[in-house]
Amino acid sequence: MTKRELYVGAITGVVGNILFAIIKGLMENSDGILDILVNILTAKIPLWYFFLVIVVACLIVFLMIQRRNKRLAFLKQTEEDINGFKFQWVWKLDEATGHYQMDDFWPICPKCGNQLRIEPYNVYDAYHCTNGHGYDFSKLYNIRRDLIHKLQREYKEYANMIDYPE
Repeated sequence: MTKRELYVGAITGVVGNILFAIIKGLMENSDGILDILVNILTAKIPLWYFFLVIVVACLIVFLMIQRRNKRLAFLKQTEEDINGFKFQWVWKLDEATGHYQMDDFWPICPKCGNQLRIEPYNVYDAYHCTNGHGYDFSKLYNIRRDLIHKLQREYKEYANMIDYPE
């Protein structure tokens, strides 16, 4: 179970219990559903209660957005220029460990901007784009590892969340 699921479950449980207690209290003091609705609509609640609830709700939403933006800062970086070549990737979350891995890590052709791929049955392991431009990236694994080291240095507080490729 992830932290998010835990938070949602806890909040849902608390809100559900509060609503249940309110409805149960209203039902005990009334004769029918119409009386319950009238009691809800005509309840005398001090105005500062309402403002307090709004302020607390806004604060919670603000803190959740701030935390999410800070946590996901390294996930926004999905491309890097290395030695004149652009490399792109997507981040993939490993649900079992909670760590992120670079997935679909490929160089981009500097001439046409298409993704470079290894052609099947190519004995030289050269990368080619659909327009026929070819480049040798025999050290692609090392480039990826070096880039992961760089990202771990830049985002020190989240370095343990970035895994190395297998």
